[in-house]
Amino acid sequence: MEEHSFVKFVTGIDLVYLSNPKVASSSISYMLMMQSYLSQSDIGEHSELGKAITNRRPITKPYPKLPIFTFVREPIDRFVSYYNNKFVNAPTNGFELKHLDRLGFSPTMSIDEVVNHMLDIPVYKMEHHAQPQFRIVCKDNNPIADFVGKVEKIAHEWPVLAKLSGQNLQLGLFRNKTSNKSFNTEDISPSTLLNLYKYYEGDYLLFDYPLPNGIPEDYDQTAITHTPEKEVLQKIKIELDNRKEHLRRTAERLNNADSLRDYKKKMTERWRQFSVEEYRTCISSN
Repeated sequence: MEEHSFVKFVTGIDLVYLSNPKVASSSISYMLMMQSYLSQSDIGEHSELGKAITNRRPITKPYPKLPIFTFVREPIDRFVSYYNNKFVNAPTNGFELKHLDRLGFSPTMSIDEVVNHMLDIPVYKMEHHAQPQFRIVCKDNNPIADFVGKVEKIAHEWPVLAKLSGQNLQLGLFRNKTSNKSFNTEDISPSTLLNLYKYYEGDYLLFDYPLPNGIPEDYDQTAITHTPEKEVLQKIKIELDNRKEHLRRTAERLNNADSLRDYKKKMTERWRQFSVEEYRTCISSN
């Protein structure tokens, strides 16, 4: 099974980032990378060095036991961004992502063709950037993230994370916002819009995004089978809401000097524990 959930972290920043592609991930990754003494502004956050500095790894590998945060985005808007980036503006000599070739996609496909082909691929095999977001935020229907914010409200959400970071971490300018050519959400055909909604229905339900314009409330719910039952999604939503509220309250308490000192001490100990685990793993592999 393909791995779709990856974390990033930099020593001294008391947060772990659960990377969600096409959701300000370049901006957040760059911001984290620039906190390292190894960084300089011309290093790409997605380069091999950038990934090394931010310790990018699948969640199946060890990472420090710190608060995990991520952001989500309106699902169809996110997919259109993906289509523009990976197809409309694909280089003439082929895809940037070789996985798309292996899945049978072509850079010349229309958005209707991409969506129709995507529906024929088992969801667990689909390319990482187009994965439903609930499959990135959760594993086996269990939440990974402790704080899930909406990127549309990132300026409102970020102060909690800045406080928890231990460094008053400030989000800089957004990266990768524009492209040479673009396809607009309004240009999607009704049938493709409905197929996209069905494919990403779990995201709409879990993250409280409203039904897109053009989707009838009594639409046919057949054909798409990978979305968990609504009762399962509701259970996940309650857990995510509780975790987020817990971190909000924690951040508020850090305005107190004693609470801040105790919190920093606890985070430092978790960094130390992780360092020991990394050392033991390195020794045992030799």
